[in-house]
Parts: sequence; C-alpha cells; structure tokens
Amino acid sequence: LMLLFASVFGIQLNQMLFLWGLSLTSPIDSSIIATIVPVLTMILAMFFLREPITWLKSGGVALGCFGALLLIYVSQHGAGQTSSVVGDFLCIVSAVSYAVYLTAFRNTIVRYSPVTTMKWMFLFAAAVSVAVYFRPLSEVDYAALSPRTWGGIGYVVVCSTFFSYFMVPIGQRYLRPTVVSIYNYVQPVVAVAFTIAVGLDSFGFSKAAAALCVFAGVWCVTRSKSRAQLDAERQ
Repeated sequence: LMLLFASVFGIQLNQMLFLWGLSLTSPIDSSIIATIVPVLTMILAMFFLREPITWLKSGGVALGCFGALLLIYVSQHGAGQTSSVVGDFLCIVSAVSYAVYLTAFRNTIVRYSPVTTMKWMFLFAAAVSVAVYFRPLSEVDYAALSPRTWGGIGYVVVCSTFFSYFMVPIGQRYLRPTVVSIYNYVQPVVAVAFTIAVGLDSFGFSKAAAALCVFAGVWCVTRSKSRAQLDAERQ
C-alpha cells in the first residue's frame, strides 16, 4: 500500500503533471520551477524525518539554486512558447509531489531492494497511465512512426526513465533526501555542457560561475550534518 502511494507521488503526479504543465507553459518557467524541489525537500525532511535545517545545508541549497537559475537565464534562447498560469501551477504541484516522495516515503523505499521498489511502483504507474491515456494511445498510427521517433522513445524509456529511476532508490539508501534532491541542480549543467559540445551554445564566464555555484552548493549540502550525526555529537 505504501509503494502504491509512493508511486502516485514519485511517478504519476510527478511525471504526468510535469509533462502536462510543460506542454502548456514555457520551458524556462518549468526549468525555474524545478529548482524548488531541493528547497521543498529540505523543508519536508524537517517534518517527516526530523532532519535539521543547518546553516551549511540551507546555504548550499541557496547557492545551488542561484547557480541553476543563473545558468537557465544565460542559456535561454527564445523558447517559442508563452507562460501559462495553469502550466506553471501543474509544474509546481509536480515539484511538490516529488519532494513528498523523497521525504515521506524514504523509509518505505529503503526497506526493499531497488528492483522490488521499481517493479511495484512502475506496475501501479503503468496501470494508471493506460487507464488515463488509453484513448490517445489507441489513436496513434504506430506503423507510420519513423525510426528516429522510435529511437527517441527508446531513449526516454530506457535511459531517462528506467536507469534514472532505478538509481534514485539506490541513492536513497545512502544519502539523505536533501542530498538526493540537490543533484537536480546538476541537470542544467549537463544540459548546457551537451549543447556546447554539439555547437548549439558557447561557454563563457557566466556559465562557468553558474556551474561553480551549483557544484559548490552540492558540496555544501553533502557535507552538512544529519540528525543522527548531530545527536551523536550531543551525546
């Protein structure tokens, strides 16, 4: 039952609402909203797991958030889509649901092996997805899809979904929720590095400073002390 609710918050609400919101609003809005996940995770971890909000942890989250926002702004090149209040709201709910998943269900996730966790979570998510999207799925002309489209679908399923979601519960076994979520700030760094590598963007001082802030923020959060460590020091 707990894995069912974990699937609802970690996969269904998180992914479905984000994709829905992304289709309605601009990419820069969705990117900026995604940066609130570590902030929300840090706050929710205090309530669900009694993890303290230390100066080092909050400073690292703030520094990483600043670096991610700076990187998004200096790398934006005409998104071609206007902002939408509804789309922004859906992205916010998606961010909140993922933060809830990382904190409220951490003890459930670490109780089982990553294979067991993902097996049940994606089974529940698949059932809901088929029920919600059965009509549009049945209307697709799959024979007309190009090999390039199938390749893109395969990459999303295997790399962006299977491997990424399979790694998260493994990381949750060894890292605190705030540390897991702070790595969200690495995503814009990787995206910019890829666009520079293929010649779609250029590297400058602003991007270097933003990337440095992101990695410094991640380092600070990683080095911050957990509740168990603080309790041990008091004893």
